Amino acid sequence: MIAFLHKLKLIQHFSIAIPIDRIDFVKICRKKIALKETTFSSMLLEYFSRNKYKYVGTVEHEGIQIRKRKTFFSFNKNACLIKGYFRQKNDVLYLNTEIKGFSNTSVTIYVSIFFFALYFVGYKLISSSEPLFPIVFALLLEAFLLFLVPVFIIRLRIKAMKIELQQDIYNWILK
Repeated sequence: MIAFLHKLKLIQHFSIAIPIDRIDFVKICRKKIALKETTFSSMLLEYFSRNKYKYVGTVEHEGIQIRKRKTFFSFNKNACLIKGYFRQKNDVLYLNTEIKGFSNTSVTIYVSIFFFALYFVGYKLISSSEPLFPIVFALLLEAFLLFLVPVFIIRLRIKAMKIELQQDIYNWILK
């Protein structure tokens, strides 16, 4: 399943080379990232909190696990989860990151909608005397709207998050 998500580019890997020491970078990240666990109850209350931090997550000496803070009217733009692992080589710190562009909740919703539609189509095929073409056409249209459109949206979301994360990290270092 993970390999299939990599082929669809819903999970992407990339590396950032940062000219800084690991300990200094961890200190900078702890100042710039709100240190919270990403539990369901904390995510619900996050919409109502006033916070100066742009990112929420955990920062350790081995790596980071962050996501953008949820705000009102963000329309699920902040659903990308970023996991990064540090590797120090001379004076350069390499941050190997994995961006996952979807949440497990959205996958559950898509799968349940698909099974509901499959049940509906199967019921229509068995119980009606309508021609087969409109039912198959409706199924193909639903599959297109339910799966292909979100894939392209998630790809764009990951691409934007990749660029924004690189810019933010370099801005953190320069300030």
